[in-house]
Amino acid sequence: MVGWRGPRALELCALSLALLAGCEDEQEPGSVAITWRTTSQSCAQAGLAAVEARLYDFTSVEPIVTERGPCAIGELRIPGVAPGAYALVLRGLGAADCWTHQARTDEVTVHGGETTEVRGLLLARRSRVLEISWDFANGAGCGENGVAQVVVDVIVNGVVERSVPSLCHAAPAYAPGVPPGNLHLRVTGYDGTNTAVMQGEVEVERYDECAPDLPLRVGLELCEDPGC
Repeated sequence: MVGWRGPRALELCALSLALLAGCEDEQEPGSVAITWRTTSQSCAQAGLAAVEARLYDFTSVEPIVTERGPCAIGELRIPGVAPGAYALVLRGLGAADCWTHQARTDEVTVHGGETTEVRGLLLARRSRVLEISWDFANGAGCGENGVAQVVVDVIVNGVVERSVPSLCHAAPAYAPGVPPGNLHLRVTGYDGTNTAVMQGEVEVERYDECAPDLPLRVGLELCEDPGC
């Protein structure tokens, strides 16, 4: 017979076809199915209208794919994902697409032709870091005003959430993890004997994760009474 090369040739041919099929299977895209929960009982109670999933491949700061859907549905699928390892960031979006909540996992592995399930991601409320600086109403500096250190009180809805000490000349001070609400900053300057000698305050009517970055600068004035 013309073209016949025996059983060995058939085996090699079959093996080649199998390997080729295997390569094709490995290149077939997979998908990621995501479910989530919130610290509240429902998306509505958490103030979330939508979620946005972002998939990163560890080679760029930009996501390779972004998928979005209603929060209340509770599940989102990202199709057409190439096999590989990924980080997944799930954003919770409130009114006007305000990014208020987030969950993250760096352990997402996608296999060709399969669905990778990422279940029960906890959408936790984001917090921002406040940057607070200060100056003096009389135009003088720390030494001229006899101020050695300051304490920044971060008050939200009438409750002192943070008290951040700092050397006077080491401005700005940073206050992490500030919850949303009506923000009141009080900066008190102390002399070398730890006596309060100057103080200033500023209020922000409403502060949340989507508030614009504000110039949080507090002007200090001499206290009318010793100890402020």
